[in-house]
Amino acid sequence: MIDTGYGRRNLRTFIEQNLDTTPLYSQKILPVKDRLSLGNLHITVIPLPGHTAGSTGFLVEEERLLIAGDALNEELWLFNYGSLSLKQLYHTLKQTLSLEFDSYLCGHDRKEYKKEALTSHIKNMEALKTDACIPEVTIGFETLRSIYEDASGHSEIVFTKDKLSLR
Repeated sequence: MIDTGYGRRNLRTFIEQNLDTTPLYSQKILPVKDRLSLGNLHITVIPLPGHTAGSTGFLVEEERLLIAGDALNEELWLFNYGSLSLKQLYHTLKQTLSLEFDSYLCGHDRKEYKKEALTSHIKNMEALKTDACIPEVTIGFETLRSIYEDASGHSEIVFTKDKLSLR
């Protein structure tokens, strides 16, 4: 189990209340690019900055699966405290596509996405025109929403104007 650090639940309490056996519980802060061996599985901690500066994912090598949390949702938020620029997100997506995985899991969804779905976010940013974005207020922030869809996937990027630097 991975505690996302979101702060709404206590992983240790959840385990203790929901498992019949006494768990062997320990916490470890994992540095980026650290590689863990879990028997027949090897997991590498991957940096995924964009949605927030310290976003990370877990690449399960034998499964060719990236567990990405909020860093790679279909709807990417770049406006809240700690979020980075479109330029940083673009760089992160390009680096992520170079990794060896076939699919990924993200936060707020139960769907498994194909790696190629990430290209729709890149194309969204490359085609982004602020006058074509939808202005809205998202949890108190004045934001713009850019929507893009093609055969590879659906992308919505919600951002504030201060996150606009792409090049």
